Amino acid sequence: MRGQLFSYFKIPFFGRKITMATFETRISSKNETSYRVKIRILGYPPVNKTFSTMTLAKKWAKKTETEIEEGKYFPATKHKSKTLNDLINAYVAHVGLDNPRRLNELRPIMDWWKQELGYRLLSELTGEHFIAARQNLAKKATSKKDADGNTLRISVSTVNRYMVALNTAFNFSFSVLKWLQSNPMQGLKKLKEPEGRTRFLSPDEIARLMTACLEDTSPHIFAAVLLGISTGRRKGAITNLKWQDVDLETGRVQFWEQKTKTFAVSTISGCTLELLQRKFTEKGELESLIFPSPIKDGAAIDIRTAWERVKKRAQLEDFRFHDLKHTCASYMAMEGSSLLDLAKVLGHKTLNMVIRYAHLTEDHTAALQKKMNDKVLGNVKI
Repeated sequence: MRGQLFSYFKIPFFGRKITMATFETRISSKNETSYRVKIRILGYPPVNKTFSTMTLAKKWAKKTETEIEEGKYFPATKHKSKTLNDLINAYVAHVGLDNPRRLNELRPIMDWWKQELGYRLLSELTGEHFIAARQNLAKKATSKKDADGNTLRISVSTVNRYMVALNTAFNFSFSVLKWLQSNPMQGLKKLKEPEGRTRFLSPDEIARLMTACLEDTSPHIFAAVLLGISTGRRKGAITNLKWQDVDLETGRVQFWEQKTKTFAVSTISGCTLELLQRKFTEKGELESLIFPSPIKDGAAIDIRTAWERVKKRAQLEDFRFHDLKHTCASYMAMEGSSLLDLAKVLGHKTLNMVIRYAHLTEDHTAALQKKMNDKVLGNVKI
């Protein structure tokens, strides 16, 4: 076979020089002509490809050159032995340095992916693997039970959260580690999530719940429920409050929201503030928990048992502690709060999570529109 070298040039590559697009005409013993392209990239083995026509050879060379200039071409040979376990370990280590607070939420998600697909090479993973894994994930049981005592499976939103976490890891592999030339999860859409609950307490139900809390043997359930209704905060954020988080003069309360990993501020007043002032006077210490566990020092109380008792005594059907958040938001909406106000009070970063309360603001919005129309168009004659 004879070869003829006829083209050779250099361009910058991330601040270095690379030799690329060397074209060679090759003639076989059968007098058949082919065209070989060789691209040399510093730090990587040469890349070769042979074509039957010069047009195809130049087209491939131009495409590869463009990818290199845009930083999108990464020879796979150097990382072909990397597995999903390798990627997850690298990504978790990166998150630990960049945002340590995310690790508690991220680790169980990534541990599941390790068990499911961790042994597979990154180069062999396709959309089929992720679809099958998602189906298995949807069957995963939780520690929660429904009203009939049946074990609940994880929610669609949780499945989506697992998928998003892994997708982010693949983006990290593609854009930072340069282990992949593309994200194998690209194109996978989120599952459609059901609309959020809007179950909230009626005035009569609130009265029954307050009575049940006052009559209960738990010293903390009444205050916890009051905070749930008056601030709309999650149960964990309430039970982990310390006295130093509360300004007993102004009613300003700072909550740590574990789900969003952010601090959120609410203002309490009336009976809720008065009750906390009384509790602090009795035996409060600034650095201590407001709702301490009677069993474990330094831990917050688990109010689930007390909550189930008062809920049963108050005869509340299909109601969870988290629905106190909806109760707070619903009554705020009916009192004229905007969706933006609700998002701020409830600690949501976007309006998507408070759209469910939009219908409750209609009377207030209608009144504002009527007021505007009366002022602007009141003198128009038809």
